[in-house]
Amino acid sequence: MRTVGRRSRRHIVAAVTVMLAAGAACSGPRDAWRSSGHGSAGRPEGRLAVSLASVTALGPAGGPAALSMTVLTASGRSRPAQVFIDSDNDRDTGMWTFQSPLSGSGWDLLVDGEGRLYRHVGPADAWDWEPVKATGFRRTVAPGRMELSIPGALLKAPPEDVRVAAESDGDWYPAAFLPGMSLRPEAVVSRTGRSGPPASLAIFYGHSPWLVRDCRVTDPVACPARAFAEFAHVVLGSGLEEPDHPSHARARTLIREIRALAPSTELWGYVSLVGGPANGGVRPVLYTVASIRDRAAAWKEMGMTGVFLDEADLCRPARDECAKDAAGAEFEVSRARQAAVIGAIHELGMPVFANGFAVPELLGPVDDVPSPLTGAREGRRADMYLLENLTVSAGRRVAGFDAQVGHARLQLALRLATPAGVRVAAVDTVREPAPDLASAPAFYRDGLVEATRAGLDAYGFTNSSYSSEPATATSLPAPPTAPALELAQPCAQGAPPC
Repeated sequence: MRTVGRRSRRHIVAAVTVMLAAGAACSGPRDAWRSSGHGSAGRPEGRLAVSLASVTALGPAGGPAALSMTVLTASGRSRPAQVFIDSDNDRDTGMWTFQSPLSGSGWDLLVDGEGRLYRHVGPADAWDWEPVKATGFRRTVAPGRMELSIPGALLKAPPEDVRVAAESDGDWYPAAFLPGMSLRPEAVVSRTGRSGPPASLAIFYGHSPWLVRDCRVTDPVACPARAFAEFAHVVLGSGLEEPDHPSHARARTLIREIRALAPSTELWGYVSLVGGPANGGVRPVLYTVASIRDRAAAWKEMGMTGVFLDEADLCRPARDECAKDAAGAEFEVSRARQAAVIGAIHELGMPVFANGFAVPELLGPVDDVPSPLTGAREGRRADMYLLENLTVSAGRRVAGFDAQVGHARLQLALRLATPAGVRVAAVDTVREPAPDLASAPAFYRDGLVEATRAGLDAYGFTNSSYSSEPATATSLPAPPTAPALELAQPCAQGAPPC
């Protein structure tokens, strides 16, 4: 999320009402956190509700505004709530949610189940909290009610920019708890303009894309071209754009055949934002902006319509474990680099299909600089963002806390991408060669239903190596046909066997 600019604090008290339940106190912030999350199968927001309102500050004139919370309790909870506070709206400071870069907030303050106040110390990916004794911090408990007051001296942003999340018994509020909630109204997500299932997506990283399905190396290129032409979006793997690559010439012919059979299919050529393949954790080749532009131009010359930009997350050596060059130096990926690379690809008239795990680092503003991904402009199609393993990961149905994280990432991506006109796609994976929808278990159908419900622009189902390993080198599950799609519709209504 965006960071706070230089402006005066407004003298406002934020009143936060959280519908919760009373229970046994936790022993401390570490135990409170560890006892929630991964072991929980509860649905987010199942028994929580939060409302925000602003009231005039009651503190000394000219003093910093405070953050006031009212917690209403009810029966049925085994543990009281803990409250996480992002005091500066900066995810570079504070604790990332579950030590993960997907959080849109960095939690600076924690009030545990016993009402004790802690401040996060150390790097964002380390669980390290210290007790805080601050003048003005108050906790008042009455039957069915608990009130908290966080002094303004602990807030590094105006209260309307502070973000809050509450957790109890594995339930979170808001459901997209990763970025938390604030007094500022969130963008309304509406994708009602889409109807029906999302467009079909194929991702094939293998260096022999003409061997898909039942096609043989001796068959004409028309055989694999027909298989790929069934999809609305096709991603081909890195290296094929290089003239000296052994598969370059045949890949060029394949692309030409696909374009002839399906002119509307969008073809995306893979390029890493970082560099060439890793060797023992080291990247022998790190790409400059100019070299990435050259690769994009080579893909375009072959007939590709866009660039699939992988490894597009931010990486700051002081905060993250970044790629290393041959000398062992860590390679920083900044918003400036993201913007320069995506801008260079846009100058070629090509959209970007970006893949990065941390949603806010690609779709949200960073250091007050907006996302470089945009909607359609000047004849160029809209950019797109990929969510991996939305409902199935390597053949394992995503459940429990992982499902909550997936839901949060999806909602955050839609909230950030939709107003900008950026498209959103998803892909689910199995370990083995992926089956066609008609013969697949409920995995594929459930993922398709979820993508349809969310109004996603594209959805794919494939193997977890994206056909880059020998065991899955020919795997290209056929996109769903109209009759096959009808098999998924009962799930959309919640009927058995869903």
